[in-house]
Amino acid sequence: MSKSELRVFLASPGGLEAERDAIEQLAGKLNANFSDRLNVTITVRRFEQRAARSGRPQSQINPWVDDCDLLIAIVHRRWGSPSGKGDHTGFSEEFDRAIERFESTGHPVVSLHFKAVDPESEADAGPQLAQVMAFRRRIETEHMGLYANFDSIDGLRVNVMQLLLEEMHAVSEANVLPDDGSATSAPVATDPTVPPKPEVQLDESGMAEVLQTVADVIRGEPTERLLELDRLVLFAKGVAKDEEVANVHLVNRTFMRRGSIKLSEWELLAWFRTFVSDHGRAESSEDRVVPFMLSVGRDRLVRQLNESAGDLLASDIEYVQKGYLRLLTAFRERPEELWPSDSKSASSRWAELSTRGLRTDILNYWAAVGSAADLPGVDLLLANRNPAVSELGRALLALIDADLPIDPLFELDAGVLVSPVIAARLGNTLLGRASTEALQELMERKYLDIEVRKVIIPEIATRGAWTSKMVQSVISDESFGGYFGDSWEPLARALLFGTPEPEVIDLIVEEASRLGPVSQRMVLAQLAAANATYRRAYEAQGIDHLAIGQIEEYFAAHAHDQSIQREAHEVIAGVFQPATRRLERLRAAGAEEDLVAFVEERQVAAALMYIADSGSRFSPAASQLLRSAAGRSGRLKYDLVMVLERTAKDADIPALLEMSPSRWRGDAARLGRLLSRATLKRLLGLLDHEMPDIVLGALAELDRRERLPSRRRRKELLRHPDANVRLLALSTLARDMADPAGFIDEYVHDGPSYYYNVVCELDRIASGSPKVY
Repeated sequence: MSKSELRVFLASPGGLEAERDAIEQLAGKLNANFSDRLNVTITVRRFEQRAARSGRPQSQINPWVDDCDLLIAIVHRRWGSPSGKGDHTGFSEEFDRAIERFESTGHPVVSLHFKAVDPESEADAGPQLAQVMAFRRRIETEHMGLYANFDSIDGLRVNVMQLLLEEMHAVSEANVLPDDGSATSAPVATDPTVPPKPEVQLDESGMAEVLQTVADVIRGEPTERLLELDRLVLFAKGVAKDEEVANVHLVNRTFMRRGSIKLSEWELLAWFRTFVSDHGRAESSEDRVVPFMLSVGRDRLVRQLNESAGDLLASDIEYVQKGYLRLLTAFRERPEELWPSDSKSASSRWAELSTRGLRTDILNYWAAVGSAADLPGVDLLLANRNPAVSELGRALLALIDADLPIDPLFELDAGVLVSPVIAARLGNTLLGRASTEALQELMERKYLDIEVRKVIIPEIATRGAWTSKMVQSVISDESFGGYFGDSWEPLARALLFGTPEPEVIDLIVEEASRLGPVSQRMVLAQLAAANATYRRAYEAQGIDHLAIGQIEEYFAAHAHDQSIQREAHEVIAGVFQPATRRLERLRAAGAEEDLVAFVEERQVAAALMYIADSGSRFSPAASQLLRSAAGRSGRLKYDLVMVLERTAKDADIPALLEMSPSRWRGDAARLGRLLSRATLKRLLGLLDHEMPDIVLGALAELDRRERLPSRRRRKELLRHPDANVRLLALSTLARDMADPAGFIDEYVHDGPSYYYNVVCELDRIASGSPKVY
């Protein structure tokens, strides 16, 4: 049986082209989703489709008005141009003609939609708008029919979508039985060689009932069904032309009902777009707020990823494209739209994406799924005249061809050095294939991620490829101060000062000569302590630090030598003669007492740092002095705090955590070293600390020791205000979680707070899907 046709005519004055386009596109989407199910096809006609011929134009359009099943009329500010028949405009002739036919035959259905006009315009209407207002009063006073108002194209879509679905169902139902209501039972001969046509699929999602309920409520008719506005909005978003993502709360409310409702294809599409954009906005799993996979299953999600390539990559919203590429990377999928057999078509798609700020995501994706078979398309990118496109081509070529230098990747995005996907593809060859010049250029950039610097520095040290600018950064006064948060300089200094290369040692000495006298002496003393090659040259100078009062340099030069422990403890006790003579000379020269106190503090600090560096034992007096000095304000406080961190016992930890708490923010490794000396009781107590980083560090240390808190306590941490804490607690619970899907409902309903990212991660775990980040 051939499909029935629902003929729709769009009537409107000029100026509403976008609205007519929106309805035509909506009809196309409804055909794609419901035509086969209902055995009905919507045909949309509009005056622009008529070919130009001689004669009155409107007379050529009227036959479409006369045979349409549904006339959708849209009016805004304009009334239109004369049609050549009396006082009629083209629009008014079409509308009146349809109304006359309806009054005599009951057909067509006429649906009228007024687009809102601001009050200021209505107050000063002008001839066109005045006729529109008069038409509206006529509709209201003569009760010619129902009409709807809309403010935006989205509002129009919602109104028309309901109408079109109702008419499609009406046509479909009319085709089930003959017009007289009787049914025939006569047998129908069938040809066994012809396969039967598929049965019309019913709307199992119940979306038609949702729309019917909305229609009943709008008409003021009684209904016993639930008015499911969440589903209505989700459906409307699914068929929207501009493909906006759905509201986070909307999709999450829907997620919590996943077991009791079966969503339509359009609802799932809207939710899927929201899920994709969520991945695009998020920088890590802590930022995720939209679960989805348990609602559709992994296989359906993968199929959707492959089927949606064209729509999502054509989006002008960057985070939609970004999220899509990240999901393709995680699932290792290659949609035909992105990887057609025609290299030229594939190259065109990648050329377009390369100009949209997606370089990191493109590189990660190609690292996951690209192969030598894709090189013809890469060659086309290389030949492109657009520099952004050809740069991507060079990077992709370097990624795929193991014999090429890897420099183009760094030029495109230095973040590839810390990308797990890139590392999984290239392994240990990543840095080895980089040129020294490329690594040096990266290190000398003013702005470069700390983690990237930490990866590069060991390779620089291995090659002895230090530059003057790098050495300046490492030995400057600022780099010797206390650190707040993560830092790369301590690692760099240890590698630099330990170099066996004479040329690098000469470079350090040369750059140190550009510093102030005190800083220069300190750099050279520390270099001598750390570097056996330089130490001989330093000792050959025969510098008598004590005779000339260079107490700090004396201890720095002997940093790893335990033979001067006695001198260090004498400085701390205030009886070391070279140190006391220096102070006396200052006083005799008329120095103010603040300066004398500062010098004395520097000497004591140098002695304390020596004890820590040399591995010597702290006396009770030295330990007490260190705790006291580290807790006071002063220019050397941070140096002393760093010493206390390295020597702290469990009892010192509370005081250290309270000294400039911001130092622990973002430096998990440093905090971990401190907490490794904490007792179990201390760690359990820190789970209640007000600073999230400290709670995170304590939980991580308990996990490392395999002495995690109770399951109940970890479930409480799932409601911690910090996302990192929540997800770490979840990772420990998930190891022996029998039913992650069931735990989602328990988690959401068991407390006052619903933290989305926990549900997102549970959703991922329960569905067996890979991590995206």
